[in-house]
Amino acid sequence: MLMPIISLLQRLQQTPQTLGLFLSNYPNTDRLDNADNEEWHINDVLFHLGYAEEKFLARFKKMASQNNTLIHLAIFTAEDQTILKSDQTAEQLLADFTRRREKTIQFLKSLPPEKWKNIAYHPSYGQASLHFHVQNMFSHDREHINQAQKIADKSQQVQPTEQAESAVL
Repeated sequence: MLMPIISLLQRLQQTPQTLGLFLSNYPNTDRLDNADNEEWHINDVLFHLGYAEEKFLARFKKMASQNNTLIHLAIFTAEDQTILKSDQTAEQLLADFTRRREKTIQFLKSLPPEKWKNIAYHPSYGQASLHFHVQNMFSHDREHINQAQKIADKSQQVQPTEQAESAVL
């Protein structure tokens, strides 16, 4: 079942704020790292969300301008995956994501109600409305907020040991 558009837009607007609160609770973002290189750092999550935002917005614009269009399965190409590293701080990445999200929200708010019903064919979802795809972006946000929380929880488990070692020195 699809969430009402107004509620969906409000929740999408809250994602950067949620991540901002998350970062303010963990001000030393250098600690928000995983020892296992196969897992993401908080910066990877923030970079990914900012990068994905552009891809989602392009999809939404295409769907709003062309009903019954074809969209691609993957947001990321193999080439895109190679640039998922950034030397920006978590705060800079969050600011970048926030700017991109504001553009997306502005575009979505400008759409007349009938455009939300435009259909695109997606290889995984079949025929689905713009409304469905926007809600899918919200689900993507939730997945990565949960991922960032797990990174922070893992970091918090490590910190007391580091603090104890510092006290001994």
